[in-house]
Amino acid sequence: MTTKCANPLCTRPFLYFRSGKIYLIEVPASTAGTSPENSRKEIEYFWLCGACAQNMNVTLDREGVVVVEQFASGPPTKACLGAKPATREVSRAIT
Repeated sequence: MTTKCANPLCTRPFLYFRSGKIYLIEVPASTAGTSPENSRKEIEYFWLCGACAQNMNVTLDREGVVVVEQFASGPPTKACLGAKPATREVSRAIT
């Protein structure tokens, strides 16, 4: 459950959905010993407040870790959220 903005530098709490973006990212469930093809998938939700959503995006890096990245127009920053590694890069934003 999302309780605050996914940007680690932002402290805005998630109280209601009036602005910003919610990202749904599919990650494998933590089941040790199962092959990636047979593992279950879980959806994790990440929310960026309206101010952060204007210049940031929640995505997966090459290792499958969820990160918050700033759009190319700003100085490059990347903050790792420490989410479980994903085997597939599936994400979409709901506006």
